[in-house]
Amino acid sequence: MKFKLNFLAACLAAWGLLACASASAASVEPVLDAEQVQHLSCVKQGERLLCEVEKTSDRASAPNQAPESLKSSTVTINLQMLTPQEQESLANILLWLTYLIPSGACVGILLYDKYCLHRTTALNQKIEVLEKLWKQTTQN
Repeated sequence: MKFKLNFLAACLAAWGLLACASASAASVEPVLDAEQVQHLSCVKQGERLLCEVEKTSDRASAPNQAPESLKSSTVTINLQMLTPQEQESLANILLWLTYLIPSGACVGILLYDKYCLHRTTALNQKIEVLEKLWKQTTQN
C-alpha cells in the first residue's frame, strides 16, 4: 500500500512538471532564419481578410501593392479574440483538469483494488462456510 501511495505521488509530481514545461514551452517564440521567413501582406475587406505571400524579399514594396493582386487567396478569420481575463480563467481550468484527471484516475484505481480485495475476502469466507457445512454432512 505504501508503494502505491509513493507511486501515486511520483506520478502526480511528474504530471505537474510536464504540464508546466509544456505551458512554458508554448510561450517561447521560435527563432527563424531569413531564408525561412515568408512575408504575408493582407488587406481587410469587411469580414474577410485577403492575404498573399510575397514573392520578393523586399518588404518595402508590399504596402504599395494593389488589393486586386491579393484576391488570389482569401482567408476568413474570426476577429474576436479572448480577453486577458478569459484567457487566464481558461488557463486555470485547463491546469485544474491536468491535475484532476490523472489524480482521479489514480484514486479510481486504488478504490478498485480495495473493491477487488473485499470481494476476494468475502468469497473466501463463503467458501470456508461451505467447506465446514460439507465436512459436517459427510461426518453424519
